[in-house]
Amino acid sequence: MKLVLERKPPTEEQLRQYESEIGAKLPLDYRSWLLAHGGGRPVETLLPEVQGERFDVSEFFSLSHVPGVDLSERFQESVGLIPKGKIPIGMSLGNDLVVLDLLSGSVSYLPVQSYLGKPFVERCDLIFCAESFALFCASLEEDTTNYSAEPE
Repeated sequence: MKLVLERKPPTEEQLRQYESEIGAKLPLDYRSWLLAHGGGRPVETLLPEVQGERFDVSEFFSLSHVPGVDLSERFQESVGLIPKGKIPIGMSLGNDLVVLDLLSGSVSYLPVQSYLGKPFVERCDLIFCAESFALFCASLEEDTTNYSAEPE
């Protein structure tokens, strides 16, 4: 996967501290990806149709302490909003969350809204996307829609 804006990869120590904070080890494919890329904005932003809908991924969170896209910050904000054992790892342009299951390694999509600056779950059901982070990344597609074209 290509990233338009790549964040600085974390150190092994930073990853261990984060794993301690979340109380679990990260799945190996996601952990390896973080060490190599750190997070950022993907070029391929669209997921194939899932349950009749198309979703986008505008950012993968990082441990770079950048407000709004920091893994630790987003984890703290998500406590009580997403099921235990899952962490937010990315978001869409509309602030929907990409969620990683720490036990199975699967990736889901969680539609959310922002209400008075505090996110809340619009629909409590996670929408399954892929068995692993690696398969999730492989499924992303580049958005080739011409948004400036006149309607036919």
